[in-house]
Amino acid sequence: MTSGLRALPDRAMATAGRHGMDAYLDILPWPSALISRTGRVTRVNAAMAATGVRLSRRGENHVRSLFAEYMAALGGDSPWLTSQEAEVTRQTACGRLHERLWIRRAGSRSLMVVSDETRLRELEAGQGQNARLASLGFLLASVSHEINNPLSAISSIVQILQSRHGVTDEVRQKGIAQIAETAGRLLLLTRKLTSFARVDDAACARFSIDTALDEAFLQLKYDSLGETVALEHQRDERAIVLGHQGQMQQVFFNLFLNAAQAMKGHGTVTATTTLAGSSTLTVTVDDTGPGIAADHFDDIFKPFFTTKPGGGIGLGLAISNEIVHEHGGRIVAAKKPDRGARFEITLPLSREPRHSTQ
Repeated sequence: MTSGLRALPDRAMATAGRHGMDAYLDILPWPSALISRTGRVTRVNAAMAATGVRLSRRGENHVRSLFAEYMAALGGDSPWLTSQEAEVTRQTACGRLHERLWIRRAGSRSLMVVSDETRLRELEAGQGQNARLASLGFLLASVSHEINNPLSAISSIVQILQSRHGVTDEVRQKGIAQIAETAGRLLLLTRKLTSFARVDDAACARFSIDTALDEAFLQLKYDSLGETVALEHQRDERAIVLGHQGQMQQVFFNLFLNAAQAMKGHGTVTATTTLAGSSTLTVTVDDTGPGIAADHFDDIFKPFFTTKPGGGIGLGLAISNEIVHEHGGRIVAAKKPDRGARFEITLPLSREPRHSTQ
């Protein structure tokens, strides 16, 4: 929605006094309608008629019948009586449609304006995917180096096993086990990369960040290390973001799993959601593990950096960092005053539909 259209319904109130709302309605390029105080649609413009809406001469033409999905997205018992706006996503014969809906009071009637934002959403999704692919390119540059050593090891083992001399059953079994372990690590690596690169078919939607935290907590409980970890969650129901809940859930799960591994399955993970002003929220994830070494803070979000015993893939935090950035936020590792690790995620709040009365 353009800034001009955001201000346009309010300007219409002043203009209506000079030219009349009926005349004003006819010049609007967006599908629009006039609604009486009782909820009867008294007039639609040509753009609204082009969408298939027709007023019956004998019917009551109530707004709840003609625009049921729009009314369901608004607030109040008689939503057409309150100046407000809302986002509407609905399925049509031509596919999914994303719209923004405006209601503005104009004396004894209300003006409803609808703007199609489907193309805008598609462009935003395309930009997000381009950013994801650019990040993936950076990761792949590291992958080409990272997989070279295990592939070389597998090649060497295969050559030994193919030798016709001196290969005992013990050497053969050990070689096969090493190949299986190395192949498993490579498969895990490719799965993580594939998951990150995959286009999310679901449209961006408003969701509670605490719901994503709840689901991540539940997911951790299915891990053997998570079964014995105590989980604490301080919520804020106002913390609503726009994006992909599944992706943010994966970010939180990565943090929880890392904490559980650092605490060896015994300790407490605390997630605290707070509003940082009127436009952002912060999720702080604390654990009671050994904490983060001072010389690791600069490397912790780099691909393939890991401090796990035996070596880990080292992609969890790197991918989490990219996902948070795609959602317009940032993630940092912070020092705790006491023992343990702390991660802070800052995200923009989703703009609530505005409600005002006139």
